[in-house]
Amino acid sequence: LIYVWGECMDEEVRREAAAMGEDCRSAQFKHGFVGWLAEVGSDVTLAILFDIGLGTASKALAHGIVSFRNHKFEYERQYFKLMMCLIVEGLSKVGMLAIIGFLFLPSWSLPRGDGDFTAA
Repeated sequence: LIYVWGECMDEEVRREAAAMGEDCRSAQFKHGFVGWLAEVGSDVTLAILFDIGLGTASKALAHGIVSFRNHKFEYERQYFKLMMCLIVEGLSKVGMLAIIGFLFLPSWSLPRGDGDFTAA
């Protein structure tokens, strides 16, 4: 959305950016401060919506899991619901960061072969 609104797909705008020695990567190039504000505002809004959505989804999932058991006391049910909510939300956040981290992690081992990298 921000890339399209900033018209970075337009060849004229890309040529103008290249003439200035820059790359057109966001609306900030064409719209200035308003473009930057729109970009930051959309990022913050998306982060808040994901955080609220993840919290609501984990509460619903925890409620469903806890309802499978017949707890004798209400405080036990609330305690297990809270624990399940925390576990589900924690695993989802850690899992997402782990997946992103391992996808972009560089190779830490040497390539297989004789080790002679000077021979062409």
